[in-house]
Amino acid sequence: MKELKIYQTNPHDKYRIYNKVLIPNEIDEKVLQMKLDIVLEEEEDGTFSVHCPALKGCHSQGATRDEAIRNIQEAIDLYLDVAHEKARKLMHQQPNRTLIDIAV
Repeated sequence: MKELKIYQTNPHDKYRIYNKVLIPNEIDEKVLQMKLDIVLEEEEDGTFSVHCPALKGCHSQGATRDEAIRNIQEAIDLYLDVAHEKARKLMHQQPNRTLIDIAV
């Protein structure tokens, strides 16, 4: 997974930008993380398939359990990057809407 970084801080501001997300200053960024369930299944050939039910079409696999988990983490990261880009493009087409990132 990507390393999360603080991009901008100002102690006098009420909010700061953390990993491209606006968060209140009183929140410790170490507790910010999205938790998603994944389904890991051992296949007949001993490999593992894995998917994230919350993210339609987000699947991966691996030769081992650990490799499958690393691969789904990367797949989730890429999935969310693409979803964010799609949302940004839609905002340019619909000026009456505002795109707001939230920290979960």
